Amino acid sequence: MKDGLIASPLEGKKMKLIILSEGDSAGSGSRISAAINKYSNNIQSICIVNRSKRKIGHFNPDYIISEMEDDMSFLQEMINQADVIHFKDDEPLSRDWNGLKIPHDKPIVHTAGGSSFRGHEFTLDQSECIGTKKITFNKSWKTQKRINGRFIHINDKQIQIDGINFKSKNHNNIWSKRIVIPAKTNSLVIKGKHRLIERKEKKNYDIRAIIIRYFDNEGRIIETKKKNVGSLKSLWTNFESIFPVPKGALSMRFSFFNHRIYQINYLIRECSIDFYKLNDNKLVSLNSQTNVANSTWDLEAYSIANSKTVLTPDLLFREKDRKITPHVQPDIRIRKKRKKKKEEIIITHAPSNTGKKGTNEFIIPAINELSKKYNIKFNLIQNLSHKECLHEISKSDIFIDQMVAGYYGNAGLEAMTMGIPVLAYVNDKTIRLAGSEWSDIPLLRVNELSKESIKKTLEPFLKDNKKLIPLSNLSKKWVKKIHSPKKVAGMWEKIYDELINNNKKLKIHKKNNFIELQNDYSESLFRGGGSWRETKNNELGIHKLLVNVDNLIKGEEKINIYIDRKLSLNKEIKLSFFRIGWYDGKGARLIHSEKVIMRNLIPENNNLLKYVIYPDIRWPSGCYRIIIEDDNMCRDRTHFFFDNYERDVNTNLLVYPHIGSSIWSKKNNQFLDSFYSKRIENTKIESIDISEDNKDEDKIIEW
Repeated sequence: MKDGLIASPLEGKKMKLIILSEGDSAGSGSRISAAINKYSNNIQSICIVNRSKRKIGHFNPDYIISEMEDDMSFLQEMINQADVIHFKDDEPLSRDWNGLKIPHDKPIVHTAGGSSFRGHEFTLDQSECIGTKKITFNKSWKTQKRINGRFIHINDKQIQIDGINFKSKNHNNIWSKRIVIPAKTNSLVIKGKHRLIERKEKKNYDIRAIIIRYFDNEGRIIETKKKNVGSLKSLWTNFESIFPVPKGALSMRFSFFNHRIYQINYLIRECSIDFYKLNDNKLVSLNSQTNVANSTWDLEAYSIANSKTVLTPDLLFREKDRKITPHVQPDIRIRKKRKKKKEEIIITHAPSNTGKKGTNEFIIPAINELSKKYNIKFNLIQNLSHKECLHEISKSDIFIDQMVAGYYGNAGLEAMTMGIPVLAYVNDKTIRLAGSEWSDIPLLRVNELSKESIKKTLEPFLKDNKKLIPLSNLSKKWVKKIHSPKKVAGMWEKIYDELINNNKKLKIHKKNNFIELQNDYSESLFRGGGSWRETKNNELGIHKLLVNVDNLIKGEEKINIYIDRKLSLNKEIKLSFFRIGWYDGKGARLIHSEKVIMRNLIPENNNLLKYVIYPDIRWPSGCYRIIIEDDNMCRDRTHFFFDNYERDVNTNLLVYPHIGSSIWSKKNNQFLDSFYSKRIENTKIESIDISEDNKDEDKIIEW
């Protein structure tokens, strides 16, 4: 937390902006916030970071949640006051962010900036596909190490890996059988659909990995590759991970992997492998960019954003409709060191991750060959503090930044700020995507991913180092033109103003959706395992509890709860929402729970009080049970159907509230289909006593 900040610093008539970031590891969010506060007279910005990943000098948020010991209610109050919420990171967006609730009337901006968002620069052509293998989840998957609290459920087309209680020194890793690789294959794509059921950290997304092992003709492992993937809570989204295939690989196995510290429960279905023979240019790009182009989460992860931007033009390959909002120029007081006499040319490279910078693949081989011909001193900077790193860069004649990511990053921007010419990989397609303003970028621009391209770009300046002088001046001018704090702050002010104006014009169409009838069962569902318990009977009699769901626009539904005034106004009540039959094998999950003071509720009429909640977009469609309690006693319970614009709600096993503790088997799919079609067509679902109407014991499995 910055010194001098009071508990709730948002005040006055200025636009109130909150910037949220999971880690802000390069400090880009902090710099945006600082630039706005310095150069915009109309906006007050606060930057909140969940955790400090690494402090590299520009990392300077107002608040770091992981380091706070005090009550965070003042942060929630600032969010409630804000006019705009700005997410700056690649992680999925949610209106429930690390314990802070984002109100549904707040417009949202999302800015992507890293390898978890970045996609490949090429597209796959179906004519390059030479075969497809559909994955069947048979018993060979189910019988793997059902230990350490892990359970696996399969039904040929789908696998559920339940590691919510997984505890082990080893990682949670589920392997396929050996798969033959077709001849001439040089790349493959593992794809399918997945859905997060639950994560113990209470986040609405996860991050896992797919691991591939390649084998030669004698069954020996010749290479292992890994690619991150992530799923979203309660939503089916696509995943598609592309891997290069090494020469000599005749077969492979792949696994669904998650680290032992992450306890998650997830589903995968419709999984297959496409085998490709890519052309040479695509194959070089794939091999080089595997670590920097992950596309970890489906674009659905950012769907609640009203405005979307990227920090660098190369990220437009993933989503072309986004706007480029460049990094803010870092505040660097160090300047390039002047040489007293003619010496060797100093070339510096400072990789935070050599695999993401092309260090060993392209840069070092090119420098080694050039050093035989020219007087070069190559300075590879590693394991130094940020301040020490800047001091070493300041001695450079040339700074080599990223050779695979597709644009210059923070280190390159720091060097250009000091007037040091920067070499980086930026191809012509990136420049065309960025637009004409970016065409005169003063880089030592490498247009191809190769050692030879680096040599060809550097050689004219090594032959005559005086050519570096005008490039040095142009670099500083470019930083002022594109990255100056004043210009970037002005750019953001226009974006926020436009967003607020559009938000005011947004017309919300209300549609009364589903109201379910009251149910007089006295059981309430506990979280997990399909377990039930008896609640104490309400000696005062049943109070009326009604639920009404309004669909506004996609992802903006609200649930109206009407509570009888006969419950004392001074009481604190607890509302708990359970999703019935959330997934195969378990009866219910607690989706949401909160405590409410009765006197704070909205009077609806003489008999009822109204309370409104806004469910997250990731609430799955289906049957819900809501329970109202006070003094640990159940006062009432009822069921309602929530339709979150999701039509794919038929699962193999589904618990209905009116069956009690029974669940339906696959044999009952025909009835399920008619039930769902009936509820879609009508605005009201009548109570159906399935246990009386359908006594076929084959259709019911006792839990």
